[in-house]
Amino acid sequence: MKFLHILTLLLVALVAYTSAQRCVGRPRNPSCTGPRNVGRRGRGCTPRTMWYYDARGRQCRELRYLGCGGNNNRWCTRAACEQRCRRRQVSLTSAQNCEASPSNPSCSGGRNWGRWGRGCSARNLWYYNSNANMCFQFVYFGCGGNENRWCNRAVLAYTSAQRCVGRPRNPSCTGARNVGRRGRGCTPRTMWHYDARSRQCRELRYLGCGGNNNRWCTRTACEQRCLQR
Repeated sequence: MKFLHILTLLLVALVAYTSAQRCVGRPRNPSCTGPRNVGRRGRGCTPRTMWYYDARGRQCRELRYLGCGGNNNRWCTRAACEQRCRRRQVSLTSAQNCEASPSNPSCSGGRNWGRWGRGCSARNLWYYNSNANMCFQFVYFGCGGNENRWCNRAVLAYTSAQRCVGRPRNPSCTGARNVGRRGRGCTPRTMWHYDARSRQCRELRYLGCGGNNNRWCTRTACEQRCLQR
């Protein structure tokens, strides 16, 4: 009797493992980046419950996936999402910890070298340029300065991508190239749009206001979503 009970448990575990390996709706390369995206309805698209990683809340949340499209931030199980994404968050946080970094580094504010002084040691750090939407290295003098100061480029790139200024609420792969318009409070910056004719993501000099939803913060985000449709 005990043997049958153990055998039943093993069969249940095997079925669960097999189904996880054959999960329908899983992207080829699941990612921890990208906003919540439920995909789209269509013929042959079967809605199902999946999971995505919420970078702001630093946790995996349930996603009612519509069955087709969507981005790569989509996981079959909560366990798979947490195993990959929460581990990455820990590694990013530990990589950012260094003596010259502020306790709460920011993506806002321009480059600020700080100042020389007794006990101030110069070192190479990174800052985020919102106009260019890129990370640049600079020499920090060791004291003072603002909070746009990062020890690790990878951490900065990941964080700035989550807080990208100028990104539409629901970025799209459709729509013509649109640079938007100038105006008060509109800050020009480099972004990306998907060119359906050439089937590639191209640089876009966005003027800061208006425009359509075919506008992406990074080339990687654009390609992850639009080239895999």
